[in-house]
Amino acid sequence: MTRTPFELEDMLADRALEDALLEVPLEVHVFRAVFGLAVAVALAVGLQVFHLAVVKHDLYAARAEANIMDVRVEPAPRGIIRDRFGKALVENVPSWSAILVPRDLPADSDARNAIINHVATLLEEDPEELRARVAAKDWSVSDRLVLSDALSQDALLTLSPEAISGVHVERSFRRVQADRFAYAHLVGYTGRVGSADLARDPSQSPEGVMGRTGIEAAYDEFLRGEDGRTVTYWNAHGEEQGTAQYEAPTAGAEVRTFIDAELQEFLYERF
Repeated sequence: MTRTPFELEDMLADRALEDALLEVPLEVHVFRAVFGLAVAVALAVGLQVFHLAVVKHDLYAARAEANIMDVRVEPAPRGIIRDRFGKALVENVPSWSAILVPRDLPADSDARNAIINHVATLLEEDPEELRARVAAKDWSVSDRLVLSDALSQDALLTLSPEAISGVHVERSFRRVQADRFAYAHLVGYTGRVGSADLARDPSQSPEGVMGRTGIEAAYDEFLRGEDGRTVTYWNAHGEEQGTAQYEAPTAGAEVRTFIDAELQEFLYERF
């Protein structure tokens, strides 16, 4: 077997060339550029993490929670307002509400519009007005919109057995006064909670009602009670995993007044 001889001069020349290449220093500006790029990337990542974890924490936490659970609110009956003799000046009449949950609507725009048109017809409402209500809703406050809290018998019979994506039928109450005129100026009235109301009082329920005038407003904190919640859990595939009742609704406290209901009615009839 023939071996190729290595000349000593060639070996020394190759080693000298290798040493020359290894000893070439990098310029200082290269290190500065790499360091500056690393700092910029670290700052960008840090700012984004801070934005998501601190600034937008509540928003993304709510979205993540919404992806794994469906919360149904069971409204608490408002407390009864009575006159000095115990006569009820208002009462809670059981009713049914239609609730719109946009995230449960079909992704296809034509299918969504068809559902909006169908629900508007059932509620005897103009479809464009219903779309305007959906567009005007502050969805950062709640992902549910009460379409109606007093469904007619016909609408209830249609919606109850019919599965319409994005529309739920839930039990509710309507506030009805014993006499709409005799002491309405004293009792006052209620209205739906809005985003401005929640900003002033975060303890309010986004889908609830609150007192607007009169005794309903003055004693709203005592009258409104505590809503109940039923939570349904889902997995990543959208399959129901179980339902848990977090808390049952607690009715509001009664308010006893110095109003004489019969005297108010007598005076109203005479005037």
